[in-house]
Amino acid sequence: MIEFIGLFCPALVTVYIRHKRKPDSNWRFPEGLIEYGITVMLNVLFAEAVIGIILGHASSTVDNLNYYSYFIKYTIIALSIAIIHPFIEEILKKYVSAKITIKDHKK
Repeated sequence: MIEFIGLFCPALVTVYIRHKRKPDSNWRFPEGLIEYGITVMLNVLFAEAVIGIILGHASSTVDNLNYYSYFIKYTIIALSIAIIHPFIEEILKKYVSAKITIKDHKK
């Protein structure tokens, strides 16, 4: 049960903030589930990267979430990332764009 809280609940914070900041967004079933799944993966990836690179826990597994000290560290980092994630995403969407042009060169 504690693994579920640590892995899946911080992503709910991200999705909630994202939808609160966009009043025109709607909660549709398949799209919302896909959005939540991607958010879970990104949140876990970023949290594990922070724990592995910055804190130096090279071998972190889901079993480590059963230890109280690791669970608290992981949850605080994951919640911090979950709160920051929608704002960074919004900034990137606003200021970063890419345009790809493909031309057919016939001789």
